Parts: sequence; C-alpha cells; structure tokens
Amino acid sequence: MSLSQIWGDFVLGEHHRENPHNPDRSGYHLFYQRLIPCSNGVIPATIRIYQVLSEPAIPCGTIVLVHGRFIYRNDIGFEIEAFHIFPYPSFPLPDTQTTDLFRSRISMIGHVLRGPTRSMTGTVLFPINSVAYVRDFLQVSTVIASIVPNNRWPGGVPSPKVNSPIHVSGPIDCIDDNTKLPVITVEELILEVGNHKLGELAYEAMFQLAAQGMSNSQSM
Repeated sequence: MSLSQIWGDFVLGEHHRENPHNPDRSGYHLFYQRLIPCSNGVIPATIRIYQVLSEPAIPCGTIVLVHGRFIYRNDIGFEIEAFHIFPYPSFPLPDTQTTDLFRSRISMIGHVLRGPTRSMTGTVLFPINSVAYVRDFLQVSTVIASIVPNNRWPGGVPSPKVNSPIHVSGPIDCIDDNTKLPVITVEELILEVGNHKLGELAYEAMFQLAAQGMSNSQSM
C-alpha cells in the first residue's frame, strides 16, 4: 500500500517537450520548471504531463493548480507526474506575492521508517517511505512528517510505531537541514492504515457513540 501525491498552486516557469522514442522530435512529454517556496528557501520542481502536440503549452508565468504523483530526490528536488494542470484566469501577480499562493500539499501512504523523535516543544518528527510510479519507473521517496501540538490532537500528539503503515497529509514546510528531505506539517493522520482489526474496533466505537447520542436525545 503506497501513495505519493502533491497538489497546490504553481507559477509555471519555462517549458519544453521530449520524445523518449525519438529525441530529435517533439513528443507528448511536456515539462515545466518551477521553484516551490518554503519557510527556509525554495525547492526545485519539474512537472511533467502528457499533452498532444496540437495543444499549446501553458505560457510561462501562468498561475495553475497542479495535482499529480511525485518523487523527491535530494539532488534534483521534486519530480511531479501531473494528472491535471488547471490554469487560473490571468491577472497580474508581482513576484513578491507568489508566497501568498495556496501552499503545495502532500498526501502520502507509506511506512514509518524510523522511530519518532520528540522535540523540546513537543513536536513529533519521523521519516516516511513511499513508492510512486513517476518518470516511467516505480521509485521510492522519503519525507519527514512533523506533528505539531495543537487542537487537532486533543489526546496529545500521536507517536506512530516503527514500520507501521500510515497516511499523512499536509503542506510542505521546509527542507530539513541535516537530511535535506522535505518536512511535511501533518494536518491529517491515519495510523495503521489497512489494519482490519483496528478498523472493526473503530466501527464499533462509532456505533456505540451514535447509539448513545440517540439515547440521550430521546431522554431529553
């Protein structure tokens, strides 16, 4: 079980086409260059989408919503295999406002690679491995999930088990100084993805809460 998807607003950069079967001719592989802003700099990204030759490329500087699969490599950044690229209606956007765009978010299903560490502020950090089919190959990506203490976790910040399956979603925050991996601020979290026993227990708990709510409403 694995999933590595990214979506968010991008200001497209330069583009070019490639033909994997005939490098001397244009092909269906359309590439866009872009830098993803984060709290401690920018992350290079290359977006690829399949597009027929009769369709023109989206002009440089256009604001678009991108949704696709991704892998991350320390040496080149994000490689994104786009499902869709939706251009927004054109309007002036000075470079100083590009950081106000909807931040790129990541959704990953993978496995906890190493035991979580807890910072002095209570933030829980742990790496996640996931696999995605990008650039015609199955490739592995690693990101660092960051769970910050806040109202999302009324029972305390969760701490997943090593090697357990997990699903996280959240915005790209920064690049870790030590590992050079992207750090994802977790907004949504599912522990033990695919665990049927836990699923049954969760269903029973939901059923009991629903029955209790109905009983309370009838007694009022």
